[in-house]
Parts: sequence; structure tokens; C-alpha cells
Amino acid sequence: FSKKGLLPTDRCRAYSSFDGSLSFQTLEECSEQLLGKGWHYDDNDNGFLPVIDEDGTTDVEGWSYFSDFSADAIQSPKKAKGLTHFVRRRRLFRMKTFEPEQFLPREVYIQCEYADSNEVEALSAKMLEALSIATLLHQKQNVSDKVALSLKAKLIDSLAIGDDVAPVPEAADALASTRLMHLRKDLDSFAQKQQTRMSIIGTTLNCAESQALSTRQCEISAKYFRKEEREAIATLAVKYLDPEFNLHCANEICTAEECEFYVVSCPNDGCTRKLSRKHLPHHDQMECGYKVISCPLGCSDTFPRNRKDVHLADACSYRIVKCPFAKIGCPTEVKAKDLPDHLEQNSSSHLLLTCNRMMEYENVFRKMNAKIDAVEKENLYLKQQLSASIDKLGTVAAGVRVNEKKCTSLSKDMKHAESYMKTTTKKLNDHETSTRSEFVKLYKHLTIAGVLRGEKK
Repeated sequence: FSKKGLLPTDRCRAYSSFDGSLSFQTLEECSEQLLGKGWHYDDNDNGFLPVIDEDGTTDVEGWSYFSDFSADAIQSPKKAKGLTHFVRRRRLFRMKTFEPEQFLPREVYIQCEYADSNEVEALSAKMLEALSIATLLHQKQNVSDKVALSLKAKLIDSLAIGDDVAPVPEAADALASTRLMHLRKDLDSFAQKQQTRMSIIGTTLNCAESQALSTRQCEISAKYFRKEEREAIATLAVKYLDPEFNLHCANEICTAEECEFYVVSCPNDGCTRKLSRKHLPHHDQMECGYKVISCPLGCSDTFPRNRKDVHLADACSYRIVKCPFAKIGCPTEVKAKDLPDHLEQNSSSHLLLTCNRMMEYENVFRKMNAKIDAVEKENLYLKQQLSASIDKLGTVAAGVRVNEKKCTSLSKDMKHAESYMKTTTKKLNDHETSTRSEFVKLYKHLTIAGVLRGEKK
């Protein structure tokens, strides 16, 4: 088919990304554009290979069949070609390896593969946030492969890792943490710098809408900028901006015993956090929600730190609780463990409070019953008045119906009288006309006969 014969959803090039926003004529072109900075293909790489799904959605060569290239059709792949299938496609993959030398010289990045985990995590999170906001400003609903990958490449370039102008040790801003803070601030403005004129005009995005941003961050992290890649790039940025080795060490090979930046896992069951060894004590003592701690009020219970509020509110025997009879007058507050003794020792006073409250309720009930009786009597009176009014209204309605009938009859009589008057008037007019005609004739005859002439003399 020629391009003119293609449907709107068809793709005119042989290779494309999943959503079709990126397309290529050859695999070589595809390899070059999809590689990205910091990656390289292995020397023994066999090129692109087809993905053969074990769930039965592809044939032995990896092909799946569809009615067209629309998004709905692509969600329903078929293993075998049918009468309504006009498109076949298959997924191709190729292995690539991260190559730090594209950012930093080997003698720089080879020194200690670890860096301060707090700085790495902060920069990694900021990169994800900046890229997510930038894509939202371009495409609010669904981000395309073309936009996401293009902005990702620009973001990585904006980090300027390994530029000719390297930080100078002992300068005014010599602290690496300060340089990294400036870098994170630059990332805050990355999204606005990437906006086109059209996207600025059409932008109504409120970046404070955390739900939209959170959803986009999950999508970007899963498809375009995975956590492992972000942390690898962030680690290189820390090394580049830390020539004084405040945030990483100068050893080529580090072990947990000698390197304070060596990444270790939190030892507490349930916690998946990985961080530099130097931060582990603070994390364990102040942050980790899975750290088993003792009750701060002094009871013998132990629990994870993230259950502290629940324990203090509901389970701790040393928490202060109000007496169950507080609402009827007992002001005592005791430890939860002492509450049974309080109830036992003050049963008489609690009983007296209960009796007093019951007597108060009895007076209230008595007043309420009197009010209810008065309301019932008033209701009965109003019902009687309503019934009488309804009867009167019935009588009035009957009289109205009689008068309506009389009015109808009178109207008919008036119409008959009006018709009779019109007929009589017409007859009188006709009679008057006839009489005048006869009088004129008689006058003419008399004039001719001379009768009227003599009278004139």
C-alpha cells in the first residue's frame, strides 16, 4: 500500500515504539536512537531478538495479529491470523549495559562504587519529579514514548556530569552538599525551560495536584527512568561534585568494614530500605518504622515503631483513660491497668451517680410525656378542624358546580338571544329598506299623477 492508502492508525515505517510515537526505517536507526546516554550494547550482542510470550499470545516467531494499530486492538493480541486481522507485529528486545565512562573518566568513577545514600536518593527523587512534571506540562493525559525519551535525554544532559568546568576544591561553595543542593534547584526549573510556546499557552496544570503527579511518577519510573538508572546517574553526579571525598571515598575496592558509604540493608524485619552504613544508626534509632521498640510509657510491651500510635491509643496498659462513668459525673482518670480497681473501689459512688442520673431522666421523661399529651390533644383538635374544613370545602365545591351549570345554561340562552336579536335586526333592516323603496315608488306615481303638484300650489 502507498502512504495515501494507509488508515489513520497505520504506521508507515517498519519499526516503531509501542505507542507509535517513535518510528524507524531500519534496526540500526532504532538502535542508535533508543540507546540513550550512558549505555552501550555488548560486544557479543546478537542484535534485536523477538519476544516470545509463554502465555500463548505469539506464534513461534514472536508474531501477534491485530485488526489494526489502534490502542484498543493492540491490547488484544492473537496468536493466529483471523479474517479480520490486517496487522501483525512483534516485540523486539536488545540487551544494553550501563557505561559510566560516558560521563566520567575511569579514574574518577572507579573510586568506590558507593556514595552517600541520602544525597543519591534525594537527587534520584528530584530527577524523577522534574521529568514527571515536564511530561505533564506537555501531555496531561497519556505520555508518549517520543516525549518521555526526548525529555529524559535533555534532563540527563542538564546535569552536566563530566563537563570541562569541574568543581574546584576549597572554593567558596566547596561543600559537595551545597553543590548538589544547587543542582536540585536547577532541576526544579527544568520543566518550565522545556516548555514550547504552544504548551505554555495550553498549560493549566497545577503542579500541586499530587495525585496526577504521583500517577505520572509511577508511570515514568516503570517505563522510562527506572530507579536503578536514576541512582547510578545520581551516584556519578555525587562523585563529580565531590572531589574532596566528603560524600564518597577514594578507595577502588570498598568493604562494609572500611567504607562508611557502603550500602547495606536495614536489618529490621519488613524494612526494605538500603542506605549507606554511616546513616544506618540514625535510621535504626529515629526513622525505621519496623524497628521493634519498647513502650515509652513503661509497659512491658514491644512493637514496631510504626505501630506506636495504635499501641498508645488502644493497647498500652499505662495509657491514661477516663472512667466509663465520666459522662454521668465521675471525673477520675487512671491508667488503663488500674481501671478495674477503680471500678471496684468506687462501685457505691458510681451507683449513686447512676441513680441520680436516672432520677434526672425520670423528671425529663415526665416533662416529655406531658408535652406529648399536649401535642396529641392539639393534634386531635387540628384533625377535627381539618375534617370540618374539608366538609365545608365539599359543600362549597358542590355549590360551585351547580353555579357552573347555571352559568353554562345562561350562556347558552344569551347566545340564543343574541342570535335572535341579530336575526330580528336583519329583518327590520330589510323591512325598512323595502318600505323606503315602496315609498319612493309611491312618491314618483303621485308626482306623475299631479296629486302632489296641486298641493304644491
